[in-house]
Amino acid sequence: MHGDQLVPIPIESLTALQQLYRRDWPQHEIVYNWLQNYIDWLWIDRKLKHFSAFSLNDTWLENGTFVIQDGYQLFFHTLEHTNNTLTRALNLVDWDYSWKISGYYPWHRSSVLQTIELHRLQLQYDFCTEIWYLSKEKALKFDVTIPHNLQCDALTTKDAVKANSLWPYRTNGSEFLLKRLAQWNPSVGLFDKATGEMVAWCFRLQSGAH
Repeated sequence: MHGDQLVPIPIESLTALQQLYRRDWPQHEIVYNWLQNYIDWLWIDRKLKHFSAFSLNDTWLENGTFVIQDGYQLFFHTLEHTNNTLTRALNLVDWDYSWKISGYYPWHRSSVLQTIELHRLQLQYDFCTEIWYLSKEKALKFDVTIPHNLQCDALTTKDAVKANSLWPYRTNGSEFLLKRLAQWNPSVGLFDKATGEMVAWCFRLQSGAH
């Protein structure tokens, strides 16, 4: 729409934006976790590199619509029953840049498809991600005995470099992402006790999922 613009959401307003997503809990739990992740990261580094949050025409308080750019990743959501504001916001993103769109909800797919058609974008890959929930009570019943020759330890940035080199979806910016996840989010690796070699890893993503 003529006159539309993406307006930066102040860092100080992210908590207020997050609180909007307590509505109909836990329907928007993933989005709530996204925002909590960035609130936490901004406490660590006020000048968070490659991070920006926008709303359409500064209307985030009215409809919860936001677009977050984090390196090569793009996150977005809206509380509107229609996708009108979200679609208009996505149309204003700089699509000359290659984005990895992560974790959007199925009912927002029409906005994504309209944006792809309007800007004649080329898809590198497109698939559905399923996130499963497990209660703490059930998780505690699992047998998590580790084989005697292996041990768990926190991931380091060095481990992130190796994980990225083996990741089939690695791209420009993915190593930086994994390093930051290793540094700032609880992430764990499985290591050979004798050699110290990492044999498996699990990063906690911005959504809180592993």
